[in-house]
Amino acid sequence: MTSVDAQDPTPPDVRRDDPPPQESVATPPHPEELREIERKFRVHGLFRLPDLESVPEVARVVAQGTRSLAAVYHDTDDLKLFRWGVTLRRREGGDDAGWHMKLPVDGAQEGVRDELRVPLSDGAVGHVPEALADVVTAYVRSSELVPVVELRTERTPYLLYDDDGVATAELVDDQVSILDGDRVVSMFREIELLELADDVDLTPLVDLLMARGAQPSQLSKAVSALGPAAAVPPDIPKQESVGPADAAGDAVTAYLRKHARAFLTQDVRAVGTCPMPCTRCGWRPGDCAAA
Repeated sequence: MTSVDAQDPTPPDVRRDDPPPQESVATPPHPEELREIERKFRVHGLFRLPDLESVPEVARVVAQGTRSLAAVYHDTDDLKLFRWGVTLRRREGGDDAGWHMKLPVDGAQEGVRDELRVPLSDGAVGHVPEALADVVTAYVRSSELVPVVELRTERTPYLLYDDDGVATAELVDDQVSILDGDRVVSMFREIELLELADDVDLTPLVDLLMARGAQPSQLSKAVSALGPAAAVPPDIPKQESVGPADAAGDAVTAYLRKHARAFLTQDVRAVGTCPMPCTRCGWRPGDCAAA
């Protein structure tokens, strides 16, 4: 009589209904995120800072030690990132050394940028960390991100305190050198005012600096170094308003530009803020809380 207890020759991992194990996919750490609010000013070489404590909102000014910063900015050969208003750098020196990506904030006031940061160790010069490169794929597409300019900065910061002893703002006085290899080809001086607390009104300080001859500037240091090529409109430029008197083709072009720009920008914002950027960094749909 044939035994009914014969073992099933099918291997257990095939016989079971459980799905086969999947290899784990290494994913880059999500960048640190922060909102930066700053105002920039160009000043001449002999500019002297005014008495900052003459502003009622400033009770005390504490000078910090001068520190040396070395930053290598990365972009495509045709400067796609700068043209979209994005800054990507690897900076050594100072309290915030690392890879920094600054993104414009639609509809925000002047000087407001979102910044993503990852450590220096995540990539050497010329090797942009995946966690940052993924964010701007919509802008650069298949173009390679490469070093485009190197700046050296001697920075002297000043912390500005209110009557409660809270540091509400920081002023930094930067002496910037533009390098071509090891050779300094140009220099300029820049003042920056940064908010350190919520609801800080920098207007009195801005007025004081401008009264001394400081000129407001919206250009980053790197854009100033790279010249007009970095200020060319992006591949999809902003469309001027179209009225009833304009041609129908102008209206269609404006519509397409508006929504194409919104699509690309939203892609960048979504990848930059989602803690699990899905397939771009190897996450499977089942791993993603947002899926």
